[in-house]
Amino acid sequence: MLWSDLRITTFRENPAGVRSPGLQVLIRAGYLRLDAGDRHFSLLGERLLRRLAAIDWSAAGLSGIHRSSSGTWILPASGAPQTYVRRADSPLYQDLDLASAGPLPCSIPDPDGELDPEPFHTPGQKTIADVSTFTGLPPCSQIKTLMLVADTRPVMVLLRGDHALSAAKVQRLLGAGNLRPAEPEEIRAWLRASPGSLGPVGVPGGLELLTDRALEGRRNLICGANRDDYHLRHITPGKHFPARFHDLREVSAADPGIELTDAYRLDDPAQAMEALAGQHHDQDGLAWPELCAPFQVVLTPVNFNDEAARDAAHRLHQEIGPERALLDDRDERPGVKFKDADLIGIPWRVTIGKKLASGVIEILNRGSRTVTDVELAGASPFLERASRFPG
Repeated sequence: MLWSDLRITTFRENPAGVRSPGLQVLIRAGYLRLDAGDRHFSLLGERLLRRLAAIDWSAAGLSGIHRSSSGTWILPASGAPQTYVRRADSPLYQDLDLASAGPLPCSIPDPDGELDPEPFHTPGQKTIADVSTFTGLPPCSQIKTLMLVADTRPVMVLLRGDHALSAAKVQRLLGAGNLRPAEPEEIRAWLRASPGSLGPVGVPGGLELLTDRALEGRRNLICGANRDDYHLRHITPGKHFPARFHDLREVSAADPGIELTDAYRLDDPAQAMEALAGQHHDQDGLAWPELCAPFQVVLTPVNFNDEAARDAAHRLHQEIGPERALLDDRDERPGVKFKDADLIGIPWRVTIGKKLASGVIEILNRGSRTVTDVELAGASPFLERASRFPG
């Protein structure tokens, strides 16, 4: 099939007001759009729906598939134990680590007025519970400050005092390969203060700040002063420190209206699409398992106006099969094509570029990011061998 026939429209930014990670990336990748809350599937989305509806999950070679008493196919977590979340107002299941966090109101209202930050002495008060007892204010009136190291760079994460962090959300947001808590000596080198007295006001300009959505719209809160044994009161996110808000909170069993399970439902293709998209994406877009992908291969001629590249692409398209291969026939810059191929998540990308002069093309695996140089004549057999689900 040709890219131009599907009329795929992709977006670089997440859609406003959409909190589900799976739904966000599906919209960005052009599988669907939202109109007044209703979902309208594109030609690419309709193709994926048909693919999901046709899968016999019990025969898919995945462990643990069974059917519930209500006739619903269930895919239990495999490997390491994993918990899934479903909200009362949604039929969809998400990973506990990545589940969208709903609103939880603070037990008391924020103080009124446009107040200025005010330092106050808090000798020996290191924890949220300590400061809560000291001030008589609940933990939800405080800003919890956590220092992390993402790969090699320091990151400050801000949560409501009574909330816990989902490290998986931060890692996915940053696209970090490794994420760990910062060591006390690292924190002191960056902020000249010890854990227990940290906060976002006046931090060095190069320090990355991530602020949880539960702090959006809050005002006159308490946080550390970046001075041992001192805190600040009357701190408003976005006013007294720069704040871009993200969903960083870990959903817990204490959240109202949720169901915890070790599985998610696959009975409805539209539900399965969102659930699987939530499971199989990274900072560059979707990364479909071959079992679920709308195509197995995307053919990407670097310059579609080049006759040799265009002829090679069409020949491979016919060899692999138009139902299995998507040919990007657009007159676009290579970088745009590569980003779009990553975003829509096709498992294998065949790049037809400068090496074609030597009879060689590049084949990239979307999941592992490994690139293999293959002779043009051997491309189709290579994909048949490498693909887990060639049909």
